[in-house]
Amino acid sequence: EIDGASNRGVEEARDVIANSVYRPLRGKRKVYIIDEVHMLTMHAFNALLKTMEEPPEHVVFILCTTEPHKVPATIQSRCQRFDCQAISTHAIAEHLARVVKEEGVEAEPSALEETARLGNGSMRDALSILDRLMATGEKTLTLTLLDELLGMPDRESLGKIIDSLAEGQPHIALEQTDALLRRGTSID
Repeated sequence: EIDGASNRGVEEARDVIANSVYRPLRGKRKVYIIDEVHMLTMHAFNALLKTMEEPPEHVVFILCTTEPHKVPATIQSRCQRFDCQAISTHAIAEHLARVVKEEGVEAEPSALEETARLGNGSMRDALSILDRLMATGEKTLTLTLLDELLGMPDRESLGKIIDSLAEGQPHIALEQTDALLRRGTSID
């Protein structure tokens, strides 16, 4: 794996080209994953072009980017494109449930669902939050524990703010907001 942001120049591209001619020691293929490929310089793209056009039979390039429009058309025309989508909250929550079960930890379904939602479509991010939750050492992972861990505002107070605004009582909303701020809840 190569970080395109840190290895973006023509010299790094030439190193990849030079090493690509050697067969892998194990396995059938040598796979080069260039993350953040859009960060490569135009000279680096030009240096890679010929190798990507006619790679050795044992070489596979995987180019990863969140900004495909920044990858030159000459490179894109030589690639198969796969656009990855966010994972559904439901699928993430199901996986998190399997993880806690395998780890022998109890968890409230609501805590797992909220952790999945906070992952925002990313399994890695949701697992990172779950890992932080499990690192607390609590026997049961709860929604309250998650809120405390992440510094989330009190759900009951938020509910009161929303209800008071819906009922046209802004003074109650302001009082509840003040109470949250006094407890250290950030406006951000």
